[in-house]
Amino acid sequence: MRHALQAGNITVIEVETFSEVTRLANYAPRNTIAAQFSIPFALAVALLHDRIGPAEVSDANLQDPAVLDLARKVRVCVDEELDRQFPAKTMARVTIRTPASDYRASVEYPRGNPENPLSDQELDAKFVLLTREVISDERSVALRAAIRALPQATDIRAFTELLRY
Repeated sequence: MRHALQAGNITVIEVETFSEVTRLANYAPRNTIAAQFSIPFALAVALLHDRIGPAEVSDANLQDPAVLDLARKVRVCVDEELDRQFPAKTMARVTIRTPASDYRASVEYPRGNPENPLSDQELDAKFVLLTREVISDERSVALRAAIRALPQATDIRAFTELLRY
């Protein structure tokens, strides 16, 4: 956690955003697909594990009392100002309240959106995270190089060969 927060000290997590997001307020997702679209689950996992990847959106975390307890502290509500700016902007403000202090963050566009893109280093790390269970390190390096070369490619046969296994 950026501020070295202890999950047990968090009293509430307020998410102010646009109305469409309120449909993603699933406090106890039953499977990994539902977990990926649950704002409370995602926030709880991110706060407890400092990231969200395949291991964090797992059956084990779906049953983890610490994750579920923290997810129940999330309150998702519509902010009229942010709602008016949707869909041009997909904004959110998050306030984490503890007895000692409040911590706030806001975003106009989620990470990975064209308006807030991941760096090449972040894309590489995400690629490795999502593929390391199914392809070798050698193939991962070759695929990433081939993907970067696609805009200049005149023949993609070598690239498509890398996709076969």
